[in-house]
Amino acid sequence: MEKKSYALVKAIKDFKIYILYSHVIAYVPNAVVKDILTQEGSEGRRGKWIASILEYDIEIKPTKLIKGQGLAKLMAETNFQALDINQLDDEAELATPQISDTFTQSPWYSDICFVLLNLYAPPGLSRTKKSFLRMKSSNFCVIDGALFWKNYEGILLKCLTKDQTNSVMREFHAGDCGGHLYWKSTADKILRASYYWPSLFTNVKKFTASCHKCQIFEGKRKLLPLPLKPISTEKPFQQWGLDFVGEIHPSSSGQHKWILTATDYFTKWIKPSRVGKPMTPPSSNSSITTSCPGSAARRKSLPTT
Repeated sequence: MEKKSYALVKAIKDFKIYILYSHVIAYVPNAVVKDILTQEGSEGRRGKWIASILEYDIEIKPTKLIKGQGLAKLMAETNFQALDINQLDDEAELATPQISDTFTQSPWYSDICFVLLNLYAPPGLSRTKKSFLRMKSSNFCVIDGALFWKNYEGILLKCLTKDQTNSVMREFHAGDCGGHLYWKSTADKILRASYYWPSLFTNVKKFTASCHKCQIFEGKRKLLPLPLKPISTEKPFQQWGLDFVGEIHPSSSGQHKWILTATDYFTKWIKPSRVGKPMTPPSSNSSITTSCPGSAARRKSLPTT
């Protein structure tokens, strides 16, 4: 009985978008299933099931057992008449859906239309491609000869052919309803208008990138950050860094307006020195010795790099 109760709860969740705002009467096999889903103070799994169906306007009723083939047939015919369903004869053939030639001849939908018409994948494909095509075709349906695609919310979007996509992209990007927005925003607008085709995002991205007005008024792009190159040192005073600080106003009593600092990359040792005039970059080891602050170079040896 719990399996039958869980089956009803699962069915209610699957058909949520159809029954959320409607009064629904659910018929269960017997009264025990009804008691499981309506009993107050239930805990565990039953309590979770009851809590999940409280948001729906649902009425649970047990079905009555009817004995006799004649009464069962009479009940079935009554249901067909109530639901406006025509019962087919045994020899009658099921009508196949009629799909417009624009979709059957399109390279985007030809295989999908073949699956919808014949219920099997076209010959010549591998087993993996056939399985993928059948799963892909499950989201498509035919209404009045037109092909529709069902998104994850269950909303049907009208499928467009390759000849219709350019006009739709032009209208939603540069038309009266456009605004020259980013390609993702343009693609979302097309989906919200209930249009779809397989290469929608790729085509919209290329179309917006080739728009002349977007290229003119697009802001200056920022350069991508360059890759960092770490400086490796193996021993102290192997590599130094020289920095100038200044010009300092007012100058010191000794007319020093600049500060030259030497930093060791390995130990982070810093040695500052007062400088009266700016110095040109050194061009030889001898000039480095005279330019280094104080006697740091004479005491610690010259850097190798």
